[in-house]
Amino acid sequence: VDHPAEVHTYGNIVCAVNGEIYNVTELKGALSAQGILFEHPIDTFIVAPLLSAFGEAAFDMIDGQFAIISIDTRSRNVTLARDKFGVCPLHYTIMNGVLFAASEMKAFLSLPGFRRSLNIKGIQQLAYYGSTLSPSCLLKGIHQVPHASYVTINREERRTVARYYQLPLFPNTKLRGISFGDAASEYRN
Repeated sequence: VDHPAEVHTYGNIVCAVNGEIYNVTELKGALSAQGILFEHPIDTFIVAPLLSAFGEAAFDMIDGQFAIISIDTRSRNVTLARDKFGVCPLHYTIMNGVLFAASEMKAFLSLPGFRRSLNIKGIQQLAYYGSTLSPSCLLKGIHQVPHASYVTINREERRTVARYYQLPLFPNTKLRGISFGDAASEYRN
């Protein structure tokens, strides 16, 4: 996060969250069912207990707009997560074994030793789509966490990207193997 974020801890989870959590009441109930009492006035402080109780499945439970950086002090893994629709941006780079994360790429420009070099793929995407596509960015060496995904980085700097949410193609219906005409007719009704 490129501005000082409030860091909060629960058990072995340390978090910094940028954004808002809309379903805190529902999440408090899920924690309560696990025997965890959450009574903090700041909505984002619920993230660390959620991650402690549910692991990465917690990201899918959260309704809101957010960029989350969490550290599991036991495994020493760092996880960066972004909200389902990508409202809050989250970029990262690793330089000399140190992870840096920010909501804006310009935060990396002041890092000692950061090489300002354009990413041709990112420039092409910007020209074609009007934006870069995750994980590409305009600058080489900077990555963007895709929406509805989280990136886990271990001690060896190995990165794994996992998608935690996929927008349903046909909400409230099941794919049933019907013809296009029947589907169109059903849609009109």
